[in-house]
This record gives sequence, structure tokens and C-alpha cells, in this order.
Amino acid sequence: MQARDFIARQVLYARAFLTSDAPAMAEQQQWFAGKSRVENFGLSLASDTEAYAGHLGKARQMTKRSVESAIRADSKEGAAIWQENAALREAAFGEEAEARQAAA
Repeated sequence: MQARDFIARQVLYARAFLTSDAPAMAEQQQWFAGKSRVENFGLSLASDTEAYAGHLGKARQMTKRSVESAIRADSKEGAAIWQENAALREAAFGEEAEARQAAA
């Protein structure tokens, strides 16, 4: 896998998100799935998408999966970034206790 493939898939996902094209987003999610080094990025994108739609419970589940995937890929920094994003998202939703827990 080349870096430009990974970047292109993120851009395609973003474009699909902006146009509310669920099948195209699913197609990009499928590309990320099972690729140990980048799967966590796809899961994080899905988490953000769920949060945007107001599905905070699903966003939390996807964040947990993205963190676990990053750890499996030996990317502790990536896992920390996904946790940080979760803390910021929880704060934005006014979920103070969850924001503190995610930040910790």
C-alpha cells in the first residue's frame, strides 16, 4: 500500500461524507477494513461520522475499536490521538464526565 492510496481514500471518504453518499462512504470503509496499519483511521472516520449524525453511543463504540486497532498496529500515538479526539467530541456534546474520562 502506498501513502497516496491511503490519502486518496481519506479524501474520497470526506467527499462522500460532504455529499451524504452513504454507499461511497461504505466503499471507503471497506478499503480500510482489515489493513492493519490503516484500519484505525477508517474506524476513526466512522466514529466522527456517527457523532456528526448525533449517534454518540455508536461514535463511542467506533472510537473504542479505532483505539484497539491502533494498538494492535503498534501505534500507541495513533491510539492516543483517537482518545484525544473522543475527549474533545464528548466536551463538544456537553458530556463533561465522559470527556474527562476519555482525556484521562
